[in-house]
Amino acid sequence: MAGSDSLVAGFVISRPCFLGRSGFRGKPERSFAENELIFTTERLVVRKLAESDFDAFNAMQGDDQVMQYVHEGSGLSVEENRLQLEHCITAYDQPNNNFWVWAIVDSAGQFVGTCAIVDNDGAAEIGYRFLRSFWGNGFGKEIVDPLIDHAVNGLGKKRVIALVDTRNEASVRVLEFSQLRFVGEENNGEIVDRRYVLQVD
Repeated sequence: MAGSDSLVAGFVISRPCFLGRSGFRGKPERSFAENELIFTTERLVVRKLAESDFDAFNAMQGDDQVMQYVHEGSGLSVEENRLQLEHCITAYDQPNNNFWVWAIVDSAGQFVGTCAIVDNDGAAEIGYRFLRSFWGNGFGKEIVDPLIDHAVNGLGKKRVIALVDTRNEASVRVLEFSQLRFVGEENNGEIVDRRYVLQVD
């Protein structure tokens, strides 16, 4: 995970479709219902999670390397992942929902990861994670700014933040190149997080 390791440890997130600043270039190989599509990027589609995502969701969340900087550094159990997926899906229809986790898929509709926006003391905290088999493709950098754009323009948030474990060097690099501004480090128990912020006037 990157944009917010603390966020996904906690869940562990609508609006009509909002196109991120890149927009999907090329036609997706499968179509998505308007009510399940959230936004697109150059190579990726962000949509609502579905029960059919469980196998890939479970593989990602159960991977110790994917969860290295969250959930005490170990993967979640099958039952934990089943409950989390159910929670993410049911949250979509909750009144005044402030907890969104969505699926990230490629042009063929293959699940590659998740991204999230959740409330953190009135700010929109963002996060993402990917199946390990999709690491190294630049997907983190590609998803972050459109995710920020969706928080601001799609959900009307005025303050967007991200927290990342200082040891998570790949995610730190992603956030350094995002719209967010580094404002300092903070201790969270035995972990030191870097905090990034975007304030919209």
